[in-house]
Amino acid sequence: MEIKNLQLKVDNWIKNHGVRYFNELTNMAQLTEEVGEVARIISRKYGEQSFKDSDKDVDLAGELSDVLFVLLCLANQTGIIDSGYRGNIIGAFRNISGGPLTFVVEKHMRLLQICAPDLRPIIVEIVDENFFKRTSRNDGGFGSTGK
Repeated sequence: MEIKNLQLKVDNWIKNHGVRYFNELTNMAQLTEEVGEVARIISRKYGEQSFKDSDKDVDLAGELSDVLFVLLCLANQTGIIDSGYRGNIIGAFRNISGGPLTFVVEKHMRLLQICAPDLRPIIVEIVDENFFKRTSRNDGGFGSTGK
C-alpha cells in the first residue's frame, strides 16, 4: 500500500472516530513516547535488559503500529506532498541572523531543496497550467489534505 493511501486511512479514522488531530508539537511528543515503548520492548526481547512483570504482555507489532499511526498524523498535518498533488508548493522562511528583516531574493538564488522520499531524482517538466485538470485538492493548502 502506498503512503498516500495510509495517510488517507488515518485521516478518515480521525474524522470518523477520533476527536481531532493533536497539534504537531503534541504529536511529536507522542511519537517520542511511542518510539520509547518500542525501544523498551527491543531492549528486553533482543538486548540485555530483563523483562519486568509489567512488560510480560507487551506487543512489539502494536507499538510499531502506534509509531506508524503518529508518523502518518504528522505527515497529514505538515503537508507531505504526494504524487497526485497539483497545487503550489510554498516555502516559509524565518530570519534568525539578527540582521535586517529585509531579504532580497536574487534571480536564480537557491533557497529550497526538494527531495523525493525515496531520494530518487525528481524530473521537472514545465507545462502550461491548463495541462492539469482542476481537482478539489488544487487549492486545499498544505499537501493534499488541506491542512
